Amino acid sequence: MGRVGDELARPIMRALQDASPNLKALADIPRKLRTKARGNQGSVRSIDRYDADARHIDVTTRRFTQNPEHRPEQFNDQLNEQIDTLENTSMADWVLNRVDYLRNGRPHDSVVEQELVRDAAHNDALREIMRENPGLDLATANRFVDQWMETQAALHRLDGIAGGNPTDVPRVGDGNVNSSLGRQWQERVADLDAAVIDFMQQNPGVDLNTVFMNIHFR
Repeated sequence: MGRVGDELARPIMRALQDASPNLKALADIPRKLRTKARGNQGSVRSIDRYDADARHIDVTTRRFTQNPEHRPEQFNDQLNEQIDTLENTSMADWVLNRVDYLRNGRPHDSVVEQELVRDAAHNDALREIMRENPGLDLATANRFVDQWMETQAALHRLDGIAGGNPTDVPRVGDGNVNSSLGRQWQERVADLDAAVIDFMQQNPGVDLNTVFMNIHFR
């Protein structure tokens, strides 16, 4: 993402200087090795947001708006999944994901994962349509599935711009809703940045693996 990404990432990187040595070390580890590396560091532990010793910070941002032309169940489903994922992501992981995105944009691994998910969704849909319509020829079935796939996008559980894991792509969903949420995150993620940076500056040395966000809409 070039200089623009570096400029956007710099405030968070400055705040990282007050974080734990483990977190700073992880920032230098390639993404593919990060999970293994964290597992090998005894002082970096896995914690659930509902554990008694977890800490939470309240983050307020603008409410997301639904395009009236989009299906409300698809909008609610995708938005709820993103917010749930955000609230269950430790601040340590969120900061690393966010800085990676600002510096490098979407990585190739993310593109590969999305292609795999789309291929799997296509194959599942094809099997389903052939099972429900035994007399349908394969070419026609493929055409129907291709038309449906044009409306679908491989969904990140949480968008990369919002601090999500770029390789966490569980399924496909309505592409128009997905694009709308991605655009709206661009206007809201600064609220997350500000809250995280403020917390890190006010709590130097805190174990960010034990800190989670509570998202509120204004």
